[in-house]
Amino acid sequence: MVAVNESTRPRVPAHSFAFQYQTTIHPRKANKLSCTWECYYKTQWCKKNHVRFDRKWLTFTDIPYNAIIGALDSTGSYTMANILFLVIIVPTAILWMLIRSMEMELSIRKLARNS
Repeated sequence: MVAVNESTRPRVPAHSFAFQYQTTIHPRKANKLSCTWECYYKTQWCKKNHVRFDRKWLTFTDIPYNAIIGALDSTGSYTMANILFLVIIVPTAILWMLIRSMEMELSIRKLARNS
């Protein structure tokens, strides 16, 4: 994920916005064509300008979204919690579930062959 994110850096025009003392790839200035850091600070603005699917689903998706953001923010280090949880733990859990699912499929096939 970091490699993909950083590979876009050379194609993004230079700017001076920084978040928590780190320069960022994208600017803070609002842009109706794509998400910027303005979407981080004003989620409602982002939803109004960037949400492309049926808005009735926002009542359902806002609950886990706000819970995750609140949980990450409550750790005291939003950035580190974000990296740990959304970049390391969640993808690792998904990979483990995928591997486990494939193992179970092989076991089922083996049992089906033996019966």
